[in-house]
Amino acid sequence: MKIMQLTDLHIGSQPFKEEDVKTFKLIEKMVKEQTPDVIVITGDLIWSNEEGALETFKAVIDFFDSLKVPFAVTLGNHESESNYNRMRLWEIIDKSVMHVKREGGAVYNDCYSYFYTLDNGIRIYMLDAGDYARAPFDGYAFVTYEQQKWLINRAKNRTMPDQLFMHMPLPEYADAAKQGYVGNLYEDVCPPRVNSGLWYQLYYNTTINGVYCGHDHNNDFTSNYYGIQLNYGRVTGYNAYGKLKRGARIIEWNDKLNRNTYIIEAEEDKDDVKEEAEALN
Repeated sequence: MKIMQLTDLHIGSQPFKEEDVKTFKLIEKMVKEQTPDVIVITGDLIWSNEEGALETFKAVIDFFDSLKVPFAVTLGNHESESNYNRMRLWEIIDKSVMHVKREGGAVYNDCYSYFYTLDNGIRIYMLDAGDYARAPFDGYAFVTYEQQKWLINRAKNRTMPDQLFMHMPLPEYADAAKQGYVGNLYEDVCPPRVNSGLWYQLYYNTTINGVYCGHDHNNDFTSNYYGIQLNYGRVTGYNAYGKLKRGARIIEWNDKLNRNTYIIEAEEDKDDVKEEAEALN
């Protein structure tokens, strides 16, 4: 079982810019070479302040449909900075033919979260915290109590090594990096300013042992933090800042559900492809 995590595509307005076409071609090539069972996109698919953002978002979803590989989406902070809400984006995703079947979905504060069960029985939870924090708080949106309760109620009786995907890193990513990591850390970890306690809930009340995010384009590290592996994806889109070569993170399991995860890069960088984490139980 293999997942390809893409993150931070940042597709702009139409007609697509040269960088956007390059992003699409890279994704097509990686999918062809890696043959993932599922693609997971952890947010910032588009720049919503660009002209015709909803049409662009639909074009991106149509592109993923054309790959004929099941895919799962959670949104980032840049998809809903225009004059529409996040549920308008889900109306577009609802018409997709290749998006995975969403289970246990719930909406809190215009943010839609759900899970999907892989063929090996592992669940992947797609958690959307939103874009920016609501008053009186500032900074990026954080996972609320209601969202945590939703997650725990669905994960608390599980025995499988489930996984969690979201756009922004947990505050614990910064602490984990200080304890040791594999990969690249070229900018400060940029989580929400409010630590609402999600990592604590994962540790004590779930069997989730892997978290995956995007958001910080110059980071792609992985770190085992008290038994929960905290991972960045690799920035995928060329129409965005970042010094790292564009690519993806691969997460795969063998028949014994041992997990391995590593970064792949653009074709011209194949000699630099490196495995970033050994198999974990």
